[in-house]
Amino acid sequence: MNACKKWLLVLMVTASAAAVQSETVWGLQNTTCSDKVDLPQTDLFFPAAGYVHDAESDIEKPRYSEKTPMGKLRDNVCAAYPNLTSKEPTLADVVEGLKILASLIPQNFCFRDVNADNQFDMAEVVWMLRKIAELCNPAMIYNGVAADADSAKSLEAVAKRAGYQTEFFSEPSKIIEKLKTASLLIFGGTEDDLAPLMNLFNAEAIQAVKDFINNGGVYIGVCGGAFIASEGWDEESGFVRALGFAPIETDSYLATPEPTVIKLKWNQAERAIYYQFGPKFLPSPENPVEVIAKYDDGSVAACVFPSGKGKLILVGPHPEAEASWIDAEVGNSGDWTPTDDLSDALMSIAKGK
Repeated sequence: MNACKKWLLVLMVTASAAAVQSETVWGLQNTTCSDKVDLPQTDLFFPAAGYVHDAESDIEKPRYSEKTPMGKLRDNVCAAYPNLTSKEPTLADVVEGLKILASLIPQNFCFRDVNADNQFDMAEVVWMLRKIAELCNPAMIYNGVAADADSAKSLEAVAKRAGYQTEFFSEPSKIIEKLKTASLLIFGGTEDDLAPLMNLFNAEAIQAVKDFINNGGVYIGVCGGAFIASEGWDEESGFVRALGFAPIETDSYLATPEPTVIKLKWNQAERAIYYQFGPKFLPSPENPVEVIAKYDDGSVAACVFPSGKGKLILVGPHPEAEASWIDAEVGNSGDWTPTDDLSDALMSIAKGK
């Protein structure tokens, strides 16, 4: 039996033993290790510093060591899961977290009972388990050849607001191993010429992205990132074949490459949004999509395409645009208003909410 399966059994038995005593699981008995055992990995959840009273909330909160992943995440955990601590976690909640944890924990990991009362706050445990899972399943963001640096940076901020740990990469052919642990892959805005970017993908990398999506991963493509994910588009010289992550063709919504602010219907509400030479999507009856937004001419501006256990979220304009993008060179700049809520909504879709 490998270490992951061994620890899954140990932790599930522990949780089950606690569940026998109560219909709602309030705590785990400290049966997996002694309080006197002090291995480095045991500080992952409950560091020896113990608990500290938080005056603002009037509750005891764990004092995380800055050297642990939880210490680094302490400032954004509440923002990522604001509702989790207000519910009463059931055994199913615990087991879900333990299943995730089983593939991540070191061989000598164990829970520590910091308060020495033979119990843990289960809402806190589930909360931490899910946050650890996010830490180990990052959002990969492309920022290499042909990438627009402003778009990549803005999309990183969007992903972080949603609670993702982010990591930039620049060589698609070298992310095959990374995709095995990632949960989100993002390609944002690009330069007009997409050939240099698409040429970085070999057949193995293309298949790795497809496998990543089909196995439950999420691909977000914005503007150029949406173009390359499609089957391709027509140009005067003929049909340009793209990477084919989704069986959908694209075309430019506007023929001009100059940036401008356009109006569209996003979930039936009219919004002004930054646009620069982005695609419209041409779904076929055989491969329908879930429409998020439509341009003024009725064509699809943003959509979700299910694929296997995962999905692609493809967007023509730039909901991630920041105020710094809007200057005198941007057409209809006076119409622009912040669209953070739209980019945040994409992250909610990515998380399945």
